[in-house]
Amino acid sequence: MSMGSTTTHTGYLAVRQLKGSRTRVYYAYWRDSHGTKHGRRLGPAHVRDTGRRTARGAVVWRAGDGPRPSAEHLTPQDAQAELQRILDEQQQQPAAAGSLAGDGAWDGVVAGVRCVAFRPGG
Repeated sequence: MSMGSTTTHTGYLAVRQLKGSRTRVYYAYWRDSHGTKHGRRLGPAHVRDTGRRTARGAVVWRAGDGPRPSAEHLTPQDAQAELQRILDEQQQQPAAAGSLAGDGAWDGVVAGVRCVAFRPGG
């Protein structure tokens, strides 16, 4: 790949519930310019189910009621900003061999930055 070409990194967010706990956690998943899959745990999620679903049946999340339990908890907007920061960081870095340590299963890429799925027990 030439230095002058630009590539678009895409990714998505997932909310998962920790095993044996009621804690929900944000995970970010993305592909780099080589198509390598990456994933990272972002932090605890301060979210609530809206009752709506996407066309694929995933939960549409909104920020939880009241103040965040701690500064570490992420609202949907916080998680989107963090994913965008990761994608921008990837865009700035030269393509490197290998991949970052991935967290969890990879189900594919949804273009753009969206909060998509809740996967119990993951």
